[in-house]
Amino acid sequence: MQELFGKIIQLTALFMTFLIINFFLTNVSSIRYTESIDFTIWYSYESEPVKEKNMYFGEYIRKKRLSDERELTMQDVADHLGISLSYMSAIENRHKPPFDGDKLESLAKFLQLSDDETAMMFDLAGRENREVPYDLQDTFMYDEVGDLARYALRQSKAGFIKEEDWKSFIREMEAKKRIQK
Repeated sequence: MQELFGKIIQLTALFMTFLIINFFLTNVSSIRYTESIDFTIWYSYESEPVKEKNMYFGEYIRKKRLSDERELTMQDVADHLGISLSYMSAIENRHKPPFDGDKLESLAKFLQLSDDETAMMFDLAGRENREVPYDLQDTFMYDEVGDLARYALRQSKAGFIKEEDWKSFIREMEAKKRIQK
């Protein structure tokens, strides 16, 4: 029974993470968790707030490329990924869909993205490709936790799990994470 309860908790964590990511990807660009157990929603690019729903994968990559102190060009990124300059330009300008998983991983390493920035890049690519983000696909589709997460997401879609339930769960997980550190 405890093992089942543990799996349900894991599923709920994955499900809530997915829902929160999906919610914030369509409404805001980032969350900052404050010590008062409250979510502060923010995004700052050149000191102006920007809603994440207005940012696309190509724009995100361009911002990261241009803000890199190595002064990376599109050609630098294209060469690293083994693609043509015209294909890289088409990606940045939304004329082609985002890359697949291997190129996403290579791009994250090349741009020296943090874990949060990499997750954001995966989420943006997943959203534009209308699929589960690359870094969550195996877990979401093939692990027992993924089965539980999909079940929980469907329950939420049906209205049985409310947004406040997810927020409460995330607060509990964040508190647990802080205690374990």
